[in-house]
Formats: sequence, C-alpha cells, structure tokens
Amino acid sequence: MRPTLLVAGDSLRNLLHQRLLVVLVLGTLGLSAAVSVATTYGTNMVVQGSDGASEAYEGELDESQLALVRQGMESTGTMVLGGFCWFTALAGSLLTVFICSTAVAGDIRRGTIRMILSRPVSRTQFLLGRFCGAAAVMLAWSVLSGAAFVIYSWGHGLDLKLALAYAPWLMLCQNLMMGSAALLLSLLVHPAIAGVAAFFASATYFSPPNPLYYILPSYDRFNLFTLFWQRRMIGLEEISILTLYALNVSVILLLLAWWRFRSRDLL
Repeated sequence: MRPTLLVAGDSLRNLLHQRLLVVLVLGTLGLSAAVSVATTYGTNMVVQGSDGASEAYEGELDESQLALVRQGMESTGTMVLGGFCWFTALAGSLLTVFICSTAVAGDIRRGTIRMILSRPVSRTQFLLGRFCGAAAVMLAWSVLSGAAFVIYSWGHGLDLKLALAYAPWLMLCQNLMMGSAALLLSLLVHPAIAGVAAFFASATYFSPPNPLYYILPSYDRFNLFTLFWQRRMIGLEEISILTLYALNVSVILLLLAWWRFRSRDLL
C-alpha cells in the first residue's frame, strides 16, 4: 500500500509542475468565473423584468397569476444553475481525460517508468498509484465545483434541490469512468487519441441495435443539465444506483488496463 501512495504523491507533484495543466486549470477557473458573471447578469435582468411586469400589472394579477410568475422566475434560476453545473462538469471532464491519458503513457514515452519500476514498486502498484493521483485531482475539482454551486445558489437565493446538492458527486463518478477509459486507451493508442476517444466513449451517441450502445458506459446519465431541461429531478435511490454503476464501470476498465499494462513490454 505504501508504494502505491508514494507513486500517487509523485504523480501529484508531477502534475503541479506541468505548465499546460496549470494553464488549463487556471483557464477553466477563469471561464467558470466568467460564466458565473454572465449568468448572474442574465438572471438579474430576468428578475428585474419580472418585477417590473409584476408592479405594472399588480392591480390586474391575482394570487394564482403572481404565483405562476414567481414559479417561472425560480425555474429560470434553476435552469441557469443547471447550465453552470454543465459547464463546470465539462471543464472537469477535459481535465480528467488530459491527466489520465498521460498518467502512465507519459512515463512510458519519456522512459522514466524504467527507473520507477527498478525500485520495489510493482506494475500493479504503479498503475494504481497513478490513477489514485489523478482521482485526487478529480476529487479536488468536484469539491471546488461544489463550493461554487453553494456560493452561486446562495448569492441568487436558489434552492439547492437534491440533484443539485449531489451534482459534484455525480460529476466525480462520471470523471472516474472517463478517466478509467482514458487510462485504458492510452495503453493502446497515442495519448491524444485516447483522450478524445475516452471523452466520446459514451453510449449516448449510439442507439439500439448498435452493440456499442450496450458495451460503452453512458455519461448522459450523469448530465444534470439534461435532467433540468427535461424538468425531471432524481432522488437519492437513483443517485445510489448511478454511484454503483460508475464504480463497476471504473473497476472493469481499470482491470482491463491492468491486464494490458502487465503484458506490455516496457523495458
């Protein structure tokens, strides 16, 4: 267990020294802030317009009509928050495929894996350590996104319903699947191709009777913006099922990556 943790720590240190990754993180955070400001401005314009309409027709609207106006404002705010969730989830997915597609393949291409495996570190410990380091970054991004959701919803007086409250967790589950797919594919093809393929390796883009629909994982199940657009909120039971689904898919993909990595000639 200790060698695995050491490899994970080394992976995190390497990530901190990658300028491209730092630029991506800062860029996505900057874009998230820009999207937040833009959506805040749009929401305020809608609220001001609704307030003006309510005041203009105050004497003509009854209680039921005013309730419909308030409900429409609340639905608009929830949809805006859903769009913000979608954007942060997209940014997290791009970071995930970049990190996981280069986590092991980068060491192989640079030849540094020979020095690491010459120490008392097995291939299994190395592979698991690299993935744990990437998972730590995914977890950190989900925590930051969750904090942003809370601050954003609190600042706009929005109600964090169950799906929104669990949005960072579902985001992490999706990234675990996507990262596992990127890690597996990076052992088969070039890391750049692996990252793109893992990002689009979803059953969402296929339909029956295409066999890929039944083989590939479904990222769309974790897309909360789609749920908001369909006006369908999920409950705790469905969130638990999605969690088990993501963990099963991630374990299967990691086992396939381990099988490929174990049989690959590295030296």
